[in-house]
Amino acid sequence: MPRPYPLALAVVALGLMAGCTQFPELDAQIAEQDRNATYPDLIPVEDITSGIPPKTITPQTGEDLDLRAEALRSRADRLRGDVIDEDTRRRMQTGIDS
Repeated sequence: MPRPYPLALAVVALGLMAGCTQFPELDAQIAEQDRNATYPDLIPVEDITSGIPPKTITPQTGEDLDLRAEALRSRADRLRGDVIDEDTRRRMQTGIDS
């Protein structure tokens, strides 16, 4: 007779235990004024979206983004350089007392 798979049994046991879990009383956490509040009025979606500005993407947008990306890459390359110049580094290596 084949042995039952331990992992399968563990999964089934965990599933059964989860089914016996007590859920928190969510209704008790709602304030009385919120429970008695009226539902909000429904409004047409056109009224909601009317405040959104028009699309600002133009054919020039791609070129602008490319230029900005190149400027950022150039700035990153400049920042990758040494922070301390050679003269300052030599002076630091000689120590304070020198």
